[in-house]
Amino acid sequence: MDLRAQTTLNKALVGRQPNVMQPAKRGRTKTTSVGPHGTRPREPNTRRFLGPSQKARFAQLASRTILPEKLVVPKDQSEYNMLWSYFEHRKWDRVFDPYKEVNMDIVREFYANAIKLTPYTIAYNYETFVRGHTIRFDRQAVSEFLGNPLELPEGEKCYYRKHLLKTTHRLDDVSRKICIKGKGPVLGKNGAPIHCHRKNLNIDARAVLTIMSYNIRPWAHVTTIPMDATLLIRVLVSRHSVDIALR
Repeated sequence: MDLRAQTTLNKALVGRQPNVMQPAKRGRTKTTSVGPHGTRPREPNTRRFLGPSQKARFAQLASRTILPEKLVVPKDQSEYNMLWSYFEHRKWDRVFDPYKEVNMDIVREFYANAIKLTPYTIAYNYETFVRGHTIRFDRQAVSEFLGNPLELPEGEKCYYRKHLLKTTHRLDDVSRKICIKGKGPVLGKNGAPIHCHRKNLNIDARAVLTIMSYNIRPWAHVTTIPMDATLLIRVLVSRHSVDIALR
């Protein structure tokens, strides 16, 4: 990512808070957009987009809710110290200390221009276009932005990726470690697990889910948890490796 491109993103994402030890809380993220009183997205400018499909996608995203990351900081001598131990060794400081002011127009422009332009037979190149600059968001770029929290040998996968497709074989382990006694993932007609209900998670797993759903694997509906996310909770509480640059 060149210097001008990084500067463009920095203008969109400003106001970082110092990573200090204080009572755990959810920081309020200030969002802005261009328009009357800062409440409406700016009319799409064709020169900002790679094509008509991207311009149309930008307009569609105006009605979508964007979930900003939450500020997550631990408190010394807290009853949640055990919970924080699931994360503190991972070097995810930037994940838990996000930008405090977000320009939603730039965020939507980022996602609009990330639409795949090439045929489906050609691999996705993980590039987008923001205010005249090409921005890469492949694993290397994301890892560098986060400070390279996990360095793996060439071709090596993290523990989570290695076991992502083996959820069925780890069903007992998942149920025992993150679910309340007697509960577990919901099984489909073929006996394979399809999702897990939040109400069936134990206290630690619910706390990890809260942090995960904002800062690691964002999604709004947490009542029913898909199995890839369920396994991620299990891996996080076990302190096994997770390559967050691929999330």
